[in-house]
Amino acid sequence: MDITTDSPITAYFALNIVTIMIFSYYLSFFIYSLRPSARLKPNTDDGGAPCSISFLLPARNEEKIIERCLRSIDAAASKYSGITEIVVVNDGSTDDTEKIAGEILSDLKFALGKLINIPKSGKGYALQHGLEQTTGDIIFRIDADSVLDESAIPPIIDHFKNPEVGCVSGMIFPLETNTIWQKSLSLMFVYYMSVIKRGQALFDSVLVQAGAFSVFRKDALLKIGGWAVKQFGEDGEITNRLGRYGYRNELELDSLLYSEVPGSLTHFIYQRSRWSIAFYHARGTNLDVVRKPAEYKSPRALVFLIALLTHGLSFAHGLVLPYIAATFLTGTLLIWLADMPSFLGFAYKFALLQGIIMLVQIAVIAYNLPRFKKLGHLKYYPMLRVMSFVLSTIVRPQALEILLSWSSKHKEYNENAYDELSMEMKKSVDPIGM
Repeated sequence: MDITTDSPITAYFALNIVTIMIFSYYLSFFIYSLRPSARLKPNTDDGGAPCSISFLLPARNEEKIIERCLRSIDAAASKYSGITEIVVVNDGSTDDTEKIAGEILSDLKFALGKLINIPKSGKGYALQHGLEQTTGDIIFRIDADSVLDESAIPPIIDHFKNPEVGCVSGMIFPLETNTIWQKSLSLMFVYYMSVIKRGQALFDSVLVQAGAFSVFRKDALLKIGGWAVKQFGEDGEITNRLGRYGYRNELELDSLLYSEVPGSLTHFIYQRSRWSIAFYHARGTNLDVVRKPAEYKSPRALVFLIALLTHGLSFAHGLVLPYIAATFLTGTLLIWLADMPSFLGFAYKFALLQGIIMLVQIAVIAYNLPRFKKLGHLKYYPMLRVMSFVLSTIVRPQALEILLSWSSKHKEYNENAYDELSMEMKKSVDPIGM
């Protein structure tokens, strides 16, 4: 395929460089995974007993799901020989979350329960306040609208035998997979966790441990100061802070959590808009990763930059198909058609390049799906492409516009700046109070 430097195909290829680099992460890890691996032994204290663990759950208005969540943790505790504690921080709920949680926590069979009630203060404060009340050596931070697989604890605990490990995230799937939309989201989770995050983990450069399911060494949390209270994207912020303190962030795909997901495209856009704002907000907090020469020694600086570049290029990448559509509406396509051989050559190269990218993406996803017994979900791959298109053309530009407008008013980050951004998010990307 002959491509000149000034060809539109060259530009399109450049927009996909980050995608190609992500595949290189995966292929590197694939080679690494072929090596014989020694299964780690459970972490134990000096007396030989399994380490104690605490589940930390911030909860606000979760009356519909919190009983199922707590029962699932109790069932998982039955498969773990160490002491298991569940700490629920009720963040000013206005429904029956407090009542239901209190009843279930007093009726646990395999775990100890503790309920803490606070006025509505936000997830960061709820986590930090709850951390002070935990007694376990390892902190499982999971969302209260989730259900834990009963075999999830031992595989993750194994990682903490290595004293350098500060955090491990598990694998997340939609709680329900009855609709095409839910199955498509399941496919997206497999792609993100098994390809992108797995590649980052190979280079010890995981940038965001899943807020819904992250497990921390408590000593590490205390050393770095715990969760930031006034912070969007507290999961990404604390992940990078752990890395900068020298702790490893790892991934365990055999520990499963099932979490509630947006039930429609509209809700998906609202959720991902919030996440995109949190992405940039957390990156801004840790921008020293690429500013201080001392940080350059770590691959985290490179992966950090690649993540920012991915978001930036996705704006341009998302404009490719709208541009082609615009040629039909404006008549520009007629000019192309006047030189049919050139047009067909362009179309062939474009289709070939896009086809190669899609085939590689399908191949790496298909490789991972059997592990989770979800190979049948591969037929929803076209929906994954639609979601990617929505993210690049609607969600990220909207988030960036909000942040640019907000940052132009606030030259430094403080509590007032946080409160104003919070209000703007509720008005612009969270109008239905999700």
